[in-house]
Amino acid sequence: MMHDHDKKENHFTKRKLVFRWLVGLSTLVILLIIAWAWFNTHQNGNSKLEATEVDVIDTTAVTNITIEGKDAESGLVAKGDFLLVKNTCTACHSSSLILQAKFSRQTWIEKIRWMQAKQKLWDLGSSEQPILDYLETFYGPDSVSMYFRKPPLKNIQWYKLED
Repeated sequence: MMHDHDKKENHFTKRKLVFRWLVGLSTLVILLIIAWAWFNTHQNGNSKLEATEVDVIDTTAVTNITIEGKDAESGLVAKGDFLLVKNTCTACHSSSLILQAKFSRQTWIEKIRWMQAKQKLWDLGSSEQPILDYLETFYGPDSVSMYFRKPPLKNIQWYKLED
């Protein structure tokens, strides 16, 4: 007749055996996956992966989506040289810094010079003028289009309310 102690020990031994079997099976599966991956990358003596036409994915359709005249990804006005501005400026910071600004051309130049001096912005070369043109047109103090709030009121005639 088996005692409770023997039953517990027998149960523990069975669990231990199942655990060892699962660990062994898992190890075998991992080794097979590694061997398969190695074989696929080293077949025909070629250890380098080479890009093929199948590997190239055209993402322009995804990255150039516009909603109401704005780039869906960045929120920038999708006109003129916006791709140049998007690719240059958002390489370092969010487009929200551009979206909230209403700087004059001179202030944009000062911001660019500060980024070059303090934030490691590269020399923009021939790209600087188109970038400034875009920023001045769509994010300058006088930029008014359907993409922004209404322009500030001018020539307001105020009157006093009587108490």
